Amino acid sequence: MKHKLQQKTRFIFLNLIFLTAYLYSSGYIYTNAIGQKVYNNAISVGLGNNSSLINSLFVMKTNPSVLIDNEQLISELNYGFYIVDERIIEDKQPLTKNDYNFFSNPDLAIFYPIKIKNSSLKIGFGVGYFGEYESNYSYKTSTSIYTSVSNLDSFVIPIIFGTNKFSIGFGIKNFLGGGSLQNNTQKTEGTYSGSGFVLGTKLRIVNTVMGLSFVPQNDVIVKASLTGTEYKVNIPQNINIALKQEFDVDTGNPAGAFVEMSFLNYSEVKVNNISSGYNDIMVLSLGLEKSLTEETILRLGFFYEPNYIIRGCVKSGLSTGFGYNKNNLQFNIGLNYSKENYKGDEKIFSTKKVIDESYTNIIFGIKYKL
Repeated sequence: MKHKLQQKTRFIFLNLIFLTAYLYSSGYIYTNAIGQKVYNNAISVGLGNNSSLINSLFVMKTNPSVLIDNEQLISELNYGFYIVDERIIEDKQPLTKNDYNFFSNPDLAIFYPIKIKNSSLKIGFGVGYFGEYESNYSYKTSTSIYTSVSNLDSFVIPIIFGTNKFSIGFGIKNFLGGGSLQNNTQKTEGTYSGSGFVLGTKLRIVNTVMGLSFVPQNDVIVKASLTGTEYKVNIPQNINIALKQEFDVDTGNPAGAFVEMSFLNYSEVKVNNISSGYNDIMVLSLGLEKSLTEETILRLGFFYEPNYIIRGCVKSGLSTGFGYNKNNLQFNIGLNYSKENYKGDEKIFSTKKVIDESYTNIIFGIKYKL
């Protein structure tokens, strides 16, 4: 009896674990997942999900070397709202419609740079708490119900060294979180824990900034609350290459163009050493930022995200954002709208499908220089 219970719990949790469907679990295709990757940062979202060369403490978890650009103690808070209007079509008839929305956990970070006397060198330390994957999914038909509520967050402790021209950053990551899954007959709960790191470097040549960062394949342990059984799952390796070109630097109203490519090694993702069979992908983010006045900033962006499970299924979208500076405060808002479409012969669940889903993210942020 105990063995059967453990088998049943293991089966549920292997479907519950976030990495078995990671990015698009808010959609109907991925009802066996626990969360989607979230960008809980108003500046990042406004710039098409550019995440590693932006003027934000969000870079702690993507490329901490960029923190070298800060000159004083700084703190930042971001809070987001996620909306999914889901439409799945089968034979040109609506199969189901799910209204999905949730508030994210807040992202909070603080960083303190120290300038070495009689030198251009700086060192810096900080701590940040960031959302990684979150979900509040509900799927209902006349005969079944499925809900998944979860969050996987990370504490990041960055250490940076260098100058404004060249710097190296290292961040220690600790993962934590929990979730629950419920269907017609039962509810299963569990906790998540793990650790890893991020390593990055930044190089500036006049008004051109280049960034390179690496996040290795990290392990997360999922522990079933019912039996105490533990399972191991991988976070995929991520190599991030980014470029920023600055314009009108001396005019008082500077502008910047951002290009970022993230290479995610999903083919190596395993659950308890069993291969997932997923595909490696490259995510592209483009962004533009312009200071309209000394106080106001306008942001625009575009992103392109292939689906790592189904070839030919792509999520792409447009974004915009706005920043307002007042003394030592900066208020930011980011908004993006994206679509995920697929039409093909590959079977999803039991039949061929046409997929049409739209997503909206709204993020609010505030930065304060102490």
